[in-house]
Amino acid sequence: MKKIININLSGRVIPIEDAAYEKLQAYVESLRRYFVNEESRDEIINDIESRIAELMNEKVRKSSAAITETDVQEIITSMGTVEDFEAVDSETVTAGANVTSQQSTQQNYTNTGTTKPRGRLYRDSNDKFIGGVCSGIASYLNVDPAVIRLLFAIIGFGTGIGFLAYIILWIVLPPKDLEGFSGKRLYRNPDDKIIGGVAGGLAAYFNKKATGLRLIFAAPSITEYFNQHTGQNELED
Repeated sequence: MKKIININLSGRVIPIEDAAYEKLQAYVESLRRYFVNEESRDEIINDIESRIAELMNEKVRKSSAAITETDVQEIITSMGTVEDFEAVDSETVTAGANVTSQQSTQQNYTNTGTTKPRGRLYRDSNDKFIGGVCSGIASYLNVDPAVIRLLFAIIGFGTGIGFLAYIILWIVLPPKDLEGFSGKRLYRNPDDKIIGGVAGGLAAYFNKKATGLRLIFAAPSITEYFNQHTGQNELED
């Protein structure tokens, strides 16, 4: 003959077999150990006990004389065991690691561009100053569009050949909405500037000292000045 006791669980008086009560106590204690490091552990346990009391009360209302070990096991299965919680935690950690790995791979892909598949060359209709040629070439090479524009401005348009090449590419290349470049960008540096911050921005982009770049920019003007000054001295002599 099984011993039946009455317990008060979350304000409900529940008749339960002695062995079933021991099983229930062991389950609740395992939950307390599992949530021991949680700040809201008491609230969690109270909510779980309240739900267990509701389930037990429903069974008693359905003409059950008392809660049995089988009833307790059914409730534990429906609520979940510590092993179930740990399995979910493990899956969550694994999923988080996979997301982190994917983000790292995407970041490496963005920064290095070594694995970016190259398709057809287009003009970029989303990021354009004139016709989107420079930004299209930049997307194809996976570099900052400002770098390509700078090269066209310095090398191409200075000789006139670059302007013709730009017009030809504008005519030949089809337009397309391309994905914006999200890697390292080239900007003017407002914190390190003498005139407009161009040299400071280039220095920050290439991780060089701005002084050297300013000297490079100033070299043509300095050379021209000395040439003119030397020519005037020769004429005076």
